[in-house]
Amino acid sequence: TAALFALLSILGGFLSFSFKRQADSRAAELTRLFDNAPLGLFFSGRDGTIKRANAEALRMLGLEEREVVNRGVDEFILRNRGREEQPDSYPNRRETSEAFQAEGRRKNGALIPLACIVFPLPPSTKLLGSYIVFQDISLQAANEKRIGSIIRELNRTVATLKKSWEQTVRVLAAITEVRDPYTSGHQRRVARLAAAIAGELGMDKKKVRQVELAAMIHDIGKIKIPSEILSKPGRLSDIEYRLIQTHPAAGHRILQTIEVPWALAEIIHQHHERMDGSGYPRGLSGSEILMEARIIAVADTVEAMSSHRPYRAGKGIEAALGEVTSQKGRGFDPDVADACLRLFREKEFRFDEEHGEIG
Repeated sequence: TAALFALLSILGGFLSFSFKRQADSRAAELTRLFDNAPLGLFFSGRDGTIKRANAEALRMLGLEEREVVNRGVDEFILRNRGREEQPDSYPNRRETSEAFQAEGRRKNGALIPLACIVFPLPPSTKLLGSYIVFQDISLQAANEKRIGSIIRELNRTVATLKKSWEQTVRVLAAITEVRDPYTSGHQRRVARLAAAIAGELGMDKKKVRQVELAAMIHDIGKIKIPSEILSKPGRLSDIEYRLIQTHPAAGHRILQTIEVPWALAEIIHQHHERMDGSGYPRGLSGSEILMEARIIAVADTVEAMSSHRPYRAGKGIEAALGEVTSQKGRGFDPDVADACLRLFREKEFRFDEEHGEIG
């Protein structure tokens, strides 16, 4: 509608300007422009009656010129339908240009929506009156209605897909829990902290939720690793440790088959990478690592160090935060590390089991 009003304005403004400057010398040219304009045009006198109508205006309203000449503009362009019309509200009686929407009355009585602009000619011209430029916007209105319907349907589809993605993540988390209850509890707590860090960093709600969902299944690849290795007390052998290090790539392969509108599989692939390139499995560094993966890396470390496992006692939250501090700017993103430290030391974040489930 804005673009259409701009077009109407250009045409009407040109006609008004031309009549002001050269009403006599270019009369034939201006008449030709008026008659052949692709938009509806009325020229009305100071009394509000139509003195001339172009071919497009007549076609639009289903009229002949003799049926409109010397009749009021307000018989064909209706601005105040449904209430008593005030004569001084009509565009032809105004002294300044105005854009508005109205209804056009066709010969058969049908009403069509119009976009209109009126351009009064200045008193200095010999031709006193106004141009009314108008265009049928019924097709545009129908298109806008159709577009609105499509947008609503797309929104419903997106909401359904979002629910489906989240349900898929929950199913995968449940599979992990059956395989290894300790890993599952760890993932829920990491997800809680990762979401809090993302929020502390100022991420929007959508991005925070994506971080949270990724963290819920960040160790999904461990279902490929024998449970006796995952729960083994004491030190792992080099071969066992290398096998553990395959879980990010295994998780990536599992999640590659799931279509989600964010980089879920890649986040899982990167959650053990470190900013200084010392991580695994690919030795990525710096900007090569997604922010979501940097967040999960910190949350994963804090939860793993501070929590108890069947095969070892937890080192406690202070030891975990000490590790975050020592790795800030090295293995860990400094902004992520600072956000994590603020949550625990200034905002009293805790791994409350009652809040372990992700909503």
